[in-house]
Amino acid sequence: MPASRPAAPGAAAVRPRSPPARPVFFDLLRIRQPVNAIVSFGHRVSGMILVLLVPVLAYALQCSLRDAEGFANVTAFPMRGWGRLITVLAAWALAHHLFAGIRHLLFDVHVATSPPHRPEHLRPVAIRASAWVVLAAELVVVLLTVLAVA
Repeated sequence: MPASRPAAPGAAAVRPRSPPARPVFFDLLRIRQPVNAIVSFGHRVSGMILVLLVPVLAYALQCSLRDAEGFANVTAFPMRGWGRLITVLAAWALAHHLFAGIRHLLFDVHVATSPPHRPEHLRPVAIRASAWVVLAAELVVVLLTVLAVA
């Protein structure tokens, strides 16, 4: 960095402007996230959806146990317009959270993270492959749910 001139007596020192240390604006749609980040973000989102669904499902259970009419209303809900969308969203949240959680638990016991027979440079391949397995498994569950409510 070039040396700055000493300030004149009585004058305030002026610092040269430097660019910000980090980007000011992120366009998240232009940043290509790795599959591990997508699964991790989905795990958080699906967990929040499941937490929000707990009171709804408790209310549905209460209604279905009240009488035969309540049971008929609750069982007919997934076959109605918005009920189909909510059912598919709930199935996605449950499937993704379950499969991603199992993946994280397997990482905790060092499955796919440090196998003794695999060279060090191939370990990230197994981690990415497990993320793709999670996405494929949740897709199968969502497709089966869509077929069930169609």
